[in-house]
Amino acid sequence: SAGLYLQADTQWTGKVRTVIGMRGDLYDVQVDSSDAANSGSETATRPSPKLTLALGPWARTEVYANYGWGFHSNDARGATITRDPMTGEPAERVDPLVRGRGAELGVRSLAVPGLHATAAVWGLDLDSELLFVGDAGTTEPSRPSERRGVELTADYSPRPWLQLDASYAWSRARFADE
Repeated sequence: SAGLYLQADTQWTGKVRTVIGMRGDLYDVQVDSSDAANSGSETATRPSPKLTLALGPWARTEVYANYGWGFHSNDARGATITRDPMTGEPAERVDPLVRGRGAELGVRSLAVPGLHATAAVWGLDLDSELLFVGDAGTTEPSRPSERRGVELTADYSPRPWLQLDASYAWSRARFADE
């Protein structure tokens, strides 16, 4: 796989900043299966736009919002499969790259000397999940999903030789359809 990222940062005023970006990815897979019918190669590309708005700082604290597209890569075997290894029946191929959309709203602060703290709420929506079916030894496309979460992080350096890190993350993942 290969990627290219272009970004434009603009400081509109002393308290308003935007970042606009575009990422392009090329994903090339090669599968050499014991079943020649399931061997092959597949290439996929995905453009992924990104946008950030940051407000501040006020008292060394800023609020930010991010939105962007991304992807997850499916198991390469699912992208080249033509025959189910267990039954010999025809199998449907899946896209190597599945679109995702994410957003984050957060606050980060350097207000306390030596402390960098961040709090964020986020969401991620994926067009499809790829599930591994262990009994059959195959993968299969599944339904769209959504994830929501909260993250808190703090890095504190009370002395030059001492660094304390703490983080907390909570997320909830669900299929997005009925």
